[in-house]
Amino acid sequence: RKKLVSNLEKYFFNLTKKGNKELSS
Repeated sequence: RKKLVSNLEKYFFNLTKKGNKELSS
């Protein structure tokens, strides 16, 4: 269960990071 949460956090983190890059470009 904890591992699933960490995977979700990593997924959302990568999502926001990609989104920020697209927004800034």
